[in-house]
Amino acid sequence: MQRWEELAEARDEGLAEGHSSGIAEGRSEGREQKLITQICKKLRKGITAEQIAEDLEEETEVIEIICEAAKEFAPGYDCERIYEKLHEK
Repeated sequence: MQRWEELAEARDEGLAEGHSSGIAEGRSEGREQKLITQICKKLRKGITAEQIAEDLEEETEVIEIICEAAKEFAPGYDCERIYEKLHEK
């Protein structure tokens, strides 16, 4: 195999790996955004973090973190801005 063929193969493998990684990241982001949306709907109804955790079968600590971030955006609860706040560096 010539050097250029090796480089092309390595490039193709890198692209495939990046594509798979991007898909996984997108799915993870989508799941998190859906969870935030579900939590916001329940917060608008006045449901507590503990009850939300039980209803959604999620860890209470995770729900509490999202609820804490969401307080800043009450009572409208802008889900996109909550997601961004949770991912600030």
